[in-house]
Amino acid sequence: MAYKIFVDTNVILEHILRREKWAEANELFKLAEDGVIQCFLSSSSYYTLAYVLRKYLSDKQKRIILGKYLSLTSVLTTDGNHLTQGLISSFKDIEDAFQYYTALGKVDYFLTFNKKDFARYSLAQLDVYTPGEFLKQFS
Repeated sequence: MAYKIFVDTNVILEHILRREKWAEANELFKLAEDGVIQCFLSSSSYYTLAYVLRKYLSDKQKRIILGKYLSLTSVLTTDGNHLTQGLISSFKDIEDAFQYYTALGKVDYFLTFNKKDFARYSLAQLDVYTPGEFLKQFS
């Protein structure tokens, strides 16, 4: 059975924009294409991606690229309970809290490039890894 992985928005941006950590993100998506892992994003990740990518891509390019990720991932819906949990949590970054609570109970691992923002809250309910850490431990 494939691992269920929540992919934080920053991982997708690294991959799309071919930033410094592109290779880690690329290896992760190769595993998804091969069926070794199943990737999940929140619906709000797609809103954020569309907003950020408007600075870098044409509307047509953005639609094509987001369509490719949509076919490679499953979408988790954020509900009012997730938002409430995020608001009352000790997360400094509320968006991180919304993502975390959306993923909680639905995936095996949460992958992000800003792991330190999650680690400081000692959240033991869902393991948080960088893509590189996950690849070293589970490949």
